[in-house]
Amino acid sequence: MKKKYIILCNSAEIGGAETMCVIIANKIISKKNSEVFFICYQNGRIFKRLDQRAEIKILSGKNSFQKAYSLNKFIKHLEGDLTIVSVVTGLNFIAALNIIHHKIFKNFDFYRSKNICLYSWEVNNLRSRKITKIKYLFNIFKLNIISLFSKKLICISRDIFDEFRRFLIYNKNLNKIGCPVYEMNPKIKEKLEISITKQDYIISISRHHPQKDLLLLVDIFYRLIKFGLMYKLHIYGEFNKNYTYLLRKKIKELNLESKVILFQPVTNIISAIKGAKFMLHTAAWEGLGNSLIESIYNGTPVVALNCPGGIKDYLRTGENGILINSRNADIIAETIISKNILLNKLKSSNMKETIIEYEANYVLDQLFNED
Repeated sequence: MKKKYIILCNSAEIGGAETMCVIIANKIISKKNSEVFFICYQNGRIFKRLDQRAEIKILSGKNSFQKAYSLNKFIKHLEGDLTIVSVVTGLNFIAALNIIHHKIFKNFDFYRSKNICLYSWEVNNLRSRKITKIKYLFNIFKLNIISLFSKKLICISRDIFDEFRRFLIYNKNLNKIGCPVYEMNPKIKEKLEISITKQDYIISISRHHPQKDLLLLVDIFYRLIKFGLMYKLHIYGEFNKNYTYLLRKKIKELNLESKVILFQPVTNIISAIKGAKFMLHTAAWEGLGNSLIESIYNGTPVVALNCPGGIKDYLRTGENGILINSRNADIIAETIISKNILLNKLKSSNMKETIIEYEANYVLDQLFNED
């Protein structure tokens, strides 16, 4: 009988957690004797990256409990070995899923499944969003429920691991495993009018959101231009009406319309990454920073600002890029200019070995080492 895997995905857009879901699903389905069900909330572009042999199911329901109930009805009729992999940034759905498993579907032996939850954010970031103390404590309570009913609870960065270990009552199932790097699918034909340009460019892959601090990114680039760096800046990421407006306004104010180009996400970004001089990343915090790992894996060094999250786990100055301990645009630009020779040298080197623990086969072996 085939082994069955359920991959639970928060959404179907192209983001870090969603890409992680697809990588895991595609790698599993490439194995013999396995069947993959890809479960999420709605249709979206991420399906284009998904192996066609995976069965897609869109959950019905207006809230977390209704969606969890819908999923449990589906799970209840599956036979044989079952592994559930939840890649989530929210708590309500997975907490509801666990409660419903045990309180409603009592005849379903949940422990025949290997329930694996992967988390890609820091709980202390919830504090910075000015939530109430009661809500924060309730989130900790929900995470303890999830931990209790999970065979494995995976943290994709050291920061998240340390935070979880502090407040989880049961943490013997806690592991730190990185996110698998996305590898180009040769069957996907790209439409690359995007970054095919004769002029050298810097790349940034970030959705338009305050967390990514793209306004600071443009400020840094403006100073690089003043220093005489004759590059363009290509920003790929999901547009947001309000933040994109602020970003375009900043670009116009600095007279950079011809040098900063905004692109919507593309199905396969690898060629654009390979063509860049380096990647510049300015997020205020990150779960892991998937696009940075993809950049290093594909031979493009990364310049990033040190922040809470997983970037400092793998980005090492002189080996695969530059990690800068400042959020001052002048200092950052000066550092990049002073290290430009190093960046050019890294561009022509093999940096894959610096992130071997994020290679997809290695990560999946760690996830399913009981299989």
